[in-house]
Amino acid sequence: MSLTAATRDRLSSADAVASIAGDRVYRDMRIQGDPLPAAVIFLISGPRSSIFGGGDQSLRRSRLQIDCLAESQTAADDLSEAVIAAMKGPEIVGSVSFSHAFVANVRGTSSREPGKPSVFGASVDLFVWWRTAA
Repeated sequence: MSLTAATRDRLSSADAVASIAGDRVYRDMRIQGDPLPAAVIFLISGPRSSIFGGGDQSLRRSRLQIDCLAESQTAADDLSEAVIAAMKGPEIVGSVSFSHAFVANVRGTSSREPGKPSVFGASVDLFVWWRTAA
């Protein structure tokens, strides 16, 4: 199981996230026309560090961007706070063992096109410490 798949499953099973976004937690892209609010997970970096002696380090630090999208900035912000809370602390999801997540940045976004509904967002950048579960 990939980190983004495990993150999707972790967020989808978190009560606070599910109460806001339902099952609309996606990897890489949101299905066009799906209702809001929703969250979209992107892997920004996933380096594979090695340890002295040439082996791979089992604990990895990857950077995820999770875009929290809604019809108002308040709703997007609420979803981003639920996402941050859901990612804190250790948890095993499938073959991924999450150690901890640290917030690197949160920024607001919006998209307003004539004739289309406005979409507001809060993008959460997380450094996620994880390893493949034994």
